[in-house]
Amino acid sequence: MGRFGKRVSHVIADRQYYSVDVFAAVRRLGAEPIIPYPSNIKDPMIDLWLTKRFRVKADPRLADLYRLRMCVEKSFRAGKLELMMANLRWRGVTKLRMHVAICFACMYSVAILAHRIGRPELANSIAAFTY
Repeated sequence: MGRFGKRVSHVIADRQYYSVDVFAAVRRLGAEPIIPYPSNIKDPMIDLWLTKRFRVKADPRLADLYRLRMCVEKSFRAGKLELMMANLRWRGVTKLRMHVAICFACMYSVAILAHRIGRPELANSIAAFTY
């Protein structure tokens, strides 16, 4: 059990994290590693890889889990493009943490508002709620 009584079941990461040490650390946590192997690996530890066009090839269960990572990447992209997280002008860790916290609060507020007004398709669209 981890913090707050929650348990990590899967660790989804880029192929840059593919290594024996990372797989062992994830398994010590009692989780399943979902990390695609690089193209230069001859004997992979997992049946999950990406094509040159970043299409996921694997067992359907693993592919569905890895695609969840794209949801997180989309939210980071929205933060960078629409909430000025790409070119931070703040100095100091405290100010940066506050800026990032406010940005994610805005993202969550947009998602909640979109569902409350009956337009869940706008949950990922911060620009739809600007004035």
